[in-house]
Amino acid sequence: MFHSKSKYASPKWIICLGLISGLFLAQAGLAETDAPNITFAHTEYNFGSINQGEKVEYIFTFTNTGKDVLVIESARPTCGCTAAILSSKEIAPGEEGKIQATFNSKNFLGRVSKTIFVKSNDPDEPTVKLKLAGRIESEVVVIPPRQLAFGLIDQGREAVARIQVKQGTSKQLKILRVETDLPFVTTKLISLPGNDRRNYEIEVKVNPEAPAGRFIGNLKIHTNIATMPIVVEKLVGVVRSPQAKRTSSGRSQAPINPQNTNPFMMQQKQGADPSANPFLMGRESKPKAESQTSDPFQQKTK
Repeated sequence: MFHSKSKYASPKWIICLGLISGLFLAQAGLAETDAPNITFAHTEYNFGSINQGEKVEYIFTFTNTGKDVLVIESARPTCGCTAAILSSKEIAPGEEGKIQATFNSKNFLGRVSKTIFVKSNDPDEPTVKLKLAGRIESEVVVIPPRQLAFGLIDQGREAVARIQVKQGTSKQLKILRVETDLPFVTTKLISLPGNDRRNYEIEVKVNPEAPAGRFIGNLKIHTNIATMPIVVEKLVGVVRSPQAKRTSSGRSQAPINPQNTNPFMMQQKQGADPSANPFLMGRESKPKAESQTSDPFQQKTK
């Protein structure tokens, strides 16, 4: 039998390969040991419950536990939160750094969670996630929140919708006045009984004089709450002219829910136009009243 012998299979070559591999591993371990390392004391902060409009500030501290200079490349927050690097962007081994996170709760309600992404030259963990979490409560609760939609209104008819204003964390809510910047909209403030005037209902009426076209306005609710002195509600809708009504009535349309099983479908009085928007809740469409009784809570913007 013929046997071949290779010089690479000799004991000397095996020893050399072992020495070379060990050298490479030692250099890799040394490089890894000499690298910077970012270590945060805490990566999450729960601020509990706060009132809407309050700001939360928290400082995250970290230490460079490596053996090379740590470089903070960026601190990028999500929407509603800001982040600032209070210390130097270059942190020597053993030194401490700080990142301040600020959260503005003005446009938030309920449970929230915000994240800050910190990028550095740490080879093991190049991106660290910092988190702010908690619950936002409101001293004044408005239903529906932020916007009251009237939908489609036929010109010459009035439309009525209602807003509920309730006390939230505040125990001494009082509505001082209500105003709107739409001249064809009037309001009526109603204090709900049995609650020491702490819960209210606002009747918002689009009068028959409203011009045709889309309208967008503001309803300002003035309160005695220091942190929420003015609550703004958007008023939106479309007033349809008689010409537009005739044009739309000539088009064939599929019947919408003929069994009227939707509990949220608008209830119209007799004589109301059946082509009005069926998805509007809480709106009444009726002819202009010949006379109206005076009401001390009714206000009209001139």
